[in-house]
Amino acid sequence: MKFMLKKKVRGSISLLLVAILLPTMLFSALMVDISRLNLAKSMVSSAGDVALNSALANYDTVLKDVYGLFSITQTDE
Repeated sequence: MKFMLKKKVRGSISLLLVAILLPTMLFSALMVDISRLNLAKSMVSSAGDVALNSALANYDTVLKDVYGLFSITQTDE
């Protein structure tokens, strides 16, 4: 009788570990993906700011002073 009882509970530790580890690993994978998305959004925003700063580095100060416009002139005149 004792031999039959041991066979019925064989593998219960493995099932318990799977029940604990599977949600834990899924949660950690979800957190990694969310942090990667946040990093990508931050990098795109930063790249846009740098591109805008580069484009407006040589804006026309006369237009800015007179009209309040940020603009780039094609000629120096």
